[in-house]
Amino acid sequence: MLFFVLLLLFDTSLSPGQIVFGVAHIFASFNDTFVHVTDLSGRETIVRVTGGMKVKADRDESSPYAAMLAAQDVAARCKELGIGAPHLAHQQPCSKTRKHNKTYSNTMFSKHKK
Repeated sequence: MLFFVLLLLFDTSLSPGQIVFGVAHIFASFNDTFVHVTDLSGRETIVRVTGGMKVKADRDESSPYAAMLAAQDVAARCKELGIGAPHLAHQQPCSKTRKHNKTYSNTMFSKHKK
């Protein structure tokens, strides 16, 4: 199963109607926001970005703005790999994960809106 999913992720000959799934694990702590996208089994990492990787000051790591920047970076990388159907898995509900959901969903599904 894992080999088949990896083959789909990195195969450039996907048919136009084929959808590739990914799981976005979001952990929002008081100090940082972690976004980790894996395949369906959760064993293979596709992209991993934190809010601290996107801002310069340490005090801004926990801000919703850093979570939004991390979401944009993850969505761009998922689009490059052809992941069209993300599943969002949260560790903690808070304002930062709501900001991340809004940004990630708008970025990933903007091509499907009519």
